Amino acid sequence: MESQIREIRVDGDEVVFRMYRQPYEFVAVKWLRVETVDGCNEATDCQLYARDLRARDHIRLHGDLDHTVVYATRIVLQQREQHLGGKD
Repeated sequence: MESQIREIRVDGDEVVFRMYRQPYEFVAVKWLRVETVDGCNEATDCQLYARDLRARDHIRLHGDLDHTVVYATRIVLQQREQHLGGKD
């Protein structure tokens, strides 16, 4: 499934997030490695984990559905929106 993260929070060893237009809650362990489409899209740190995800990130997710929760087994960051501050 591919979608954009609407909200995200770290709860102990888990990262819990909701996606736009999805009825499920998504859960990943915070140290689950997040892949990137281009191999590395962070300027200096190529190691992304579930705890590093942000609201508005576009991701592709693979996981197991357990009633109303999806447990993520693989996450690929498709796009990260960058907002630049205004100039003074």
